[in-house]
Amino acid sequence: IRDGGKWLVIKDSERFNADDDAVGSLLDGISELKIDKVAADSPSSLDDFGLNTPRVEVMLKTPHGEYKLSVGSETPVGSGTYIKIGEEEKVLIVDKNSILAFLDRSENDFRDKQILALDEDKIKRVTFRSGESSIEVEREDGRWVAKDMPDYVQLDQDRIRLILKAFFNLKIDNFEVDDPMNLSAYGLVKPSAEIEIFGDDNPTRVLFGDKKENGDYYVKLDSGRPVYSVSENVFVRIPESVD
Repeated sequence: IRDGGKWLVIKDSERFNADDDAVGSLLDGISELKIDKVAADSPSSLDDFGLNTPRVEVMLKTPHGEYKLSVGSETPVGSGTYIKIGEEEKVLIVDKNSILAFLDRSENDFRDKQILALDEDKIKRVTFRSGESSIEVEREDGRWVAKDMPDYVQLDQDRIRLILKAFFNLKIDNFEVDDPMNLSAYGLVKPSAEIEIFGDDNPTRVLFGDKKENGDYYVKLDSGRPVYSVSENVFVRIPESVD
């Protein structure tokens, strides 16, 4: 749904930010859909085309009306797929590759995977906790310094910015569960690592839980309910020591 110029995903009556690129790709696919041929002008049954119970139905609502696109089965020969538009009787054939954007998609496929978008210039302090170790860096005169460390300990500014960038603009790999019943199932009651980011507003805290079989790690924001997963490449950016 578009609300005030921004796309939102509706899931279980809740609203989530949408990935504009994913939604745009879907709309481009619909607008560029080309008909190869007419399979039947007035078929006696839609079962032969997989359109009595379509694989996918796409509903579009515009200021001028509502439109429905039903996607049926693939043609017995060639690379076509049967479709039907609205209440028209005609069954049409399109190239099956042109409707791939509609198939096997869930609400999560259209949700924005960037769960944090923080302005680095407004961040004053960041704390990393991994296992028993804790490291805190803060900004002084535009440079990052390690808190409670001797003055001669100089941080590699490029390296610290690269580390922080992964968390200031945190992108996830997958939406795991929006309303978890038991956080211990994800290792998030006693997190394996944490990052706390302090700016002008309330601090942002990211919790890291157990490692999944595919190598990703469960994460959640301390301020929210949903559990996500991120690539191991994000997890390994958490420094274990000031070195």
